[in-house]
Amino acid sequence: MNELSVWEQRNDWDTIIREHPEKEETDYVSLNYLNMALAQKGALGDRLFRYDQKGPQSLLASWDRTYYMSCLLSDIHYMIGDISLSEGYAMEGLTLAKRGGSPRMLQRLVKISLIRRDFALADKYLGILGRLPGYRRWAEKYAGYIRHPERIGQDGELATKTIPAFQPDNLLCLTGIDSLWAGHLSEPGVNRVAWEYLGCSYLLAKEMEKFKIFLSHAGRFLPGQSLPVHFQEAALVLATEDLSVLDWVSIRPEIVQRYKQFQKDILKIKNSSDGLSWLYRQYGDTFWFYYYCKNLNG
Repeated sequence: MNELSVWEQRNDWDTIIREHPEKEETDYVSLNYLNMALAQKGALGDRLFRYDQKGPQSLLASWDRTYYMSCLLSDIHYMIGDISLSEGYAMEGLTLAKRGGSPRMLQRLVKISLIRRDFALADKYLGILGRLPGYRRWAEKYAGYIRHPERIGQDGELATKTIPAFQPDNLLCLTGIDSLWAGHLSEPGVNRVAWEYLGCSYLLAKEMEKFKIFLSHAGRFLPGQSLPVHFQEAALVLATEDLSVLDWVSIRPEIVQRYKQFQKDILKIKNSSDGLSWLYRQYGDTFWFYYYCKNLNG
């Protein structure tokens, strides 16, 4: 986890992805880092099922009240735009850090305070960081944001973060991820990361009715754009029960043809001892295999 954390702090998303070979079994924490990297590369909805996903916690693992998990969850929520929860986990990280502190989480709290325009609080955190030799220059930079607030809107990272109008439950671990991420979709503009995380969370939980409602609004968020590959695959699953889905979802012909072949092949392997292994080799990178063949209970 330490290496993954270092790569994440460096925004070295390619290395995180490269260190996770496709179809190789892995744990929830590693999957959280991997899926965060895929999201940062704009590939979450296209490549999610190339890896050994294990349900919704593959996106957001349970908090185990450790320093490292607090940092990871703070990072994921910050990336998505869940500022309040990111702040909560950052505070927990500060409390749990060894030797009584965490410059990394202090930096997170500085940024969140600036996003909120709470300059007094930002100044408090910057005062602590400014006394640490390795962080003085960083603290000086962001102290300039307090003197010149217009720089916040000019900062490529901070300018994209807003305080949402909806207010999630601020008790850690008690906020449902679907209601949390769905809240971003009511905000002005398109939060593509939150949108993809929400859709992928439905697919990972196999909650197809919720995904169907989610998909029905896709045109509002991606006008004129193709849906991610796995969302198209899931639409074909929905269409087995409701053909009208295909009236408002555009699916690439090669994906349709592959699904037709999958439907034939899954019937062929029923009485074969190694049929599931063969099917995995052919279709293990699809939502279809995950939906029809993967047992999330073990």
